[in-house]
Amino acid sequence: MSLRSEQYKTPSNLEARIELHNRFSQNPQGWAPWLFDQIGAGPNDRLLELGCGPAFLWRQSMERVPPGWRLVLSDFSEGMVDAARW
Repeated sequence: MSLRSEQYKTPSNLEARIELHNRFSQNPQGWAPWLFDQIGAGPNDRLLELGCGPAFLWRQSMERVPPGWRLVLSDFSEGMVDAARW
């Protein structure tokens, strides 16, 4: 197993990195809302996220997802995929 796959075997290291960004970011909007605004998908589109991690973007944006969207989330790490399920 490579160092990269060990580092992100579970969400804990990614959560630590995200917490650093949350504490010290200069962006008043926040990463998840900003990224969601960049998607630009139509009301009935299908979206595939490669490398979804524990699905932070979608957990923080579910109220903004139109009912017609179909999301498929994937990640190299089984631990991340397990954390992404809800």
